[in-house]
Amino acid sequence: MDPIDALRRFGGVARWTELERAGVRRGALLSASHRGTVVRPHRGCFALPNAKRAAVLATIFRAQPTCVTWCESVGLQMEQKPTLAHLGVPQSRGLGEARSRPTSEVVLHRHGSYDWMLALEHLDIAAQCTSPVQQVALLDEALRRGLITPPELERLQHGSTWRRSWVRHHVDLRAGSMQETVARVELREAGFLVQPQALISDVGSVDLLVEGSVVVETDGYAYHSDRRAFAADRDRDRRLHVLGFQVLRYTQADVLHHADQMVADVTALLWRQRRLTDSVRTRIDAAARVSHRDWWR
Repeated sequence: MDPIDALRRFGGVARWTELERAGVRRGALLSASHRGTVVRPHRGCFALPNAKRAAVLATIFRAQPTCVTWCESVGLQMEQKPTLAHLGVPQSRGLGEARSRPTSEVVLHRHGSYDWMLALEHLDIAAQCTSPVQQVALLDEALRRGLITPPELERLQHGSTWRRSWVRHHVDLRAGSMQETVARVELREAGFLVQPQALISDVGSVDLLVEGSVVVETDGYAYHSDRRAFAADRDRDRRLHVLGFQVLRYTQADVLHHADQMVADVTALLWRQRRLTDSVRTRIDAAARVSHRDWWR
C-alpha cells in the first residue's frame, strides 16, 4: 500500500507497526520520507507533513487525546484553545525513555482502562484543568449535541464531592452557547432566579429571563458581524420593551471577562424597577456568602 494513502487512513500519523500491518513496505516509506512527503517526528512514528500536532503527540506517547484537547477535537466551544496536548494514558503503563519524548508539549492524564474512553470520561477529566463554570459550559454543549446523556452526569468522579455536586446542579442542556452558560451560572450564583431560553409570546425564546422581568441576551462576534442579525436583534429588543421587559445585551467578551459588571447591571435595573424585593435581597445576600471561586480548586 502507498504510505501516504495508509497515513491518511490513520488520520495523518501512525506507528511503523501499524503501517506494516496495513501493507506498507519499509522501502516505500523510507523513499517517501526522503522526498519529504512523509516525516518522522519520533522514532517508530511517521506522519504527513500537515498532521495535527496533538495527533502526532498522541501517537508518540501511545496515548489518546483527552481533557480539553479532546473537547477541542470534537468542536466544543472554549474560551482559549489548549496550548499543550492533553493525553490519556493507562495507569499501569510506564513512559519508557521519557527523556527522548517531547514531554514539555503534553499534559498526561492517567486513567484506569486500556479501552478508548467515553465522551463523559474526557469531560470528567477536564475537571483537572478547567474551572467549574468552564466545565459546566463544556457539559452543556455536550448534552445539547447528544455526546452525553443527563443520567451520565451521576458518574462524574474527578474533583471534590462539593465541586461535582455544584457542576451537576448548574448543567442545563438548554444553553445555546458558552457565554450563555457563563452568564446563567454567574447570575444564579449571585442569587437571581434565571430561566434559560424563556419563551415570550410574539417574540420567541430569549437567552435568559432574570426574575421574570430582565432579558439578558449574549451574542458572539459572528452574530454581531451579520447586519441582518443586528437588525433582527433591535427589532426583538423593541418588541420586548413594548411588552414591558428590560433588555441587556452583552458580547462574549463582556460575559467572559466582565461578569461582575453584568451582575451589577442586572441588580441596578431590578432596583430601578422596584423588583429588588426582600426575598430577592435575601437570596442575593445568601449567595454572596458562598462563592464557587473560593473552593473550586
